[in-house]
Amino acid sequence: LAQSYLELDVKAYLENNGVQPQKEQLNLFEQEENNNQYTQYENSIYAYVIYRLYDVLTNKLKESNSLELFNNIEMPLNSFLP
Repeated sequence: LAQSYLELDVKAYLENNGVQPQKEQLNLFEQEENNNQYTQYENSIYAYVIYRLYDVLTNKLKESNSLELFNNIEMPLNSFLP
C-alpha cells in the first residue's frame, strides 16, 4: 500500500538513508545494538506510513461511498473474526 498510494518503498528508503540490518551472526551474550537501531528506525517508518495511509484510504472509501459500510460492518467484525 505504501508503494501504491504513497510511492514509498520502505526497504529502499532505509537502504538509501544508510540504514542496514546487522548481517553478522549474533552471539547470545552480546548486545545487538546495531540491529536494534535498524528495527527502531524501520518501525518508525512503518508508523509514518500508517499515519499517511489513513487519510488516503479514508478518501478512497468516501469516493466509493463505502465509508459507512466500512465503519459500521467491517470494523465491528474485527472483534469477532480471528
